[in-house]
Amino acid sequence: MREDLAPPAAALRDSPSAGAAPGAAADDLSVSWDRCARLYRLNPLGGQGPEILCAAETRLLRAPLERTIATAQESLERLHAMVWPIGYATLLADANGVILKRYCGAADAEAFARFGTCPGARWAEQAEGTNGIGTCIVEQRSLSVHRQQHFRQRYAELSCSGAPIFDTQGRLSAVLTLASYAPALSDHSYALALAVAVDAARTIEEREFRELNRARWVLALEPADLGGAALLLALDADLRIAAADRNARRALALDDARIGAGIGIRSLFDFNPALLKGSGWGSGWEDVPLRLARCGGGLWQGLATPPETAGGVWRSLVSSQLHTRPRIALLSGLRHLEQKASPSGGLPPGALRRVREHIDAHLDQKIRVTDLARIAGLSTPHFSRAFKRDLGVAPQQYAVRQRIEKATRLLRDTDLKLSEIAQAAGFADQSHFAKCFARITGTSPSAFRRAHR
Repeated sequence: MREDLAPPAAALRDSPSAGAAPGAAADDLSVSWDRCARLYRLNPLGGQGPEILCAAETRLLRAPLERTIATAQESLERLHAMVWPIGYATLLADANGVILKRYCGAADAEAFARFGTCPGARWAEQAEGTNGIGTCIVEQRSLSVHRQQHFRQRYAELSCSGAPIFDTQGRLSAVLTLASYAPALSDHSYALALAVAVDAARTIEEREFRELNRARWVLALEPADLGGAALLLALDADLRIAAADRNARRALALDDARIGAGIGIRSLFDFNPALLKGSGWGSGWEDVPLRLARCGGGLWQGLATPPETAGGVWRSLVSSQLHTRPRIALLSGLRHLEQKASPSGGLPPGALRRVREHIDAHLDQKIRVTDLARIAGLSTPHFSRAFKRDLGVAPQQYAVRQRIEKATRLLRDTDLKLSEIAQAAGFADQSHFAKCFARITGTSPSAFRRAHR
């Protein structure tokens, strides 16, 4: 008998539902523990840590996901900037549980490596037991595995919150996980880490869907009377469904066969084509609000995003994305903020990341271009040219947009006074805040708050 084998009774002795770790999700992991003991025959006290693939093997596994990784880059960097100050690592693994990318603070890299949370590590549930990557893959749902909820006791200090990422055909393609090895912090934050991971994973899914369907109308819909998850549909010029994300496939009983057969949107909804063509088919500019009656009953609401024009109209990050959460449409026609650093004349990726992290962390303070240039290790004129080449706007304009994004979150999610929001977002005063907000969004802060309450 292999040393790793253990009787099921021993493995189930301390099940995650027996109070070993806090959290309402603990009972949900009992099924995984049962698989580990009865199906995989793992020893909870055994194991030497995950298998670590060499760099060449990791590159081979990464190749099929390069498009997803490139699409996710902006979201991963933003997520890392949010969570690394409290000791979390951001991990992206493939559908086999192999970590392909890791973001963490330099001071934490060695500690995470000791637990096996490093690029090339294979976290399949069959080998490592219940964990925030492998179990997420097996069950294809978001979940937290907090400390003693791990089947392998060697991971009892880890807290992992994983969210699946599905491709445009509804298949699981990757897992986004936030991991912490500091119990004093994760005991109070792992539930929030899960919510943040789920939100980021959905953003990555949506961005990839929109990128692949940029030449089509994209409908972002949710059942107004059911409170269901938002879903995405792409329509061809004949108003047939050309693509549907996982939520749409589940809610509307769509599969590859039905989509391939050319099912029309009017077979699912009481849909008036004039809703779209009246706004200028292919205009590439304004989103169209929708309120649709589902065939068979039910009211759905959402937005329709026009296809990009042949001239290649670029959308800003916020205006090209919903739609799965309340959002604000910034001016169309601004260049895409998530472009990669240019290999010719732009900033190195690491320098760009450090500069953006500094801006995001100091929005409530005065941001000087000279300070940003020093962080990038360049002269001020060289830095300004390279920054604008990468992001399409000058550093100070980018900082204003980031302040507006922060202000919209505060307007939507808090009851702070406008003067307090202006100060928190780094504007000189309420008047300056209102002027910038109206110039960029086309509405006033008060009107935006009323519309999103």
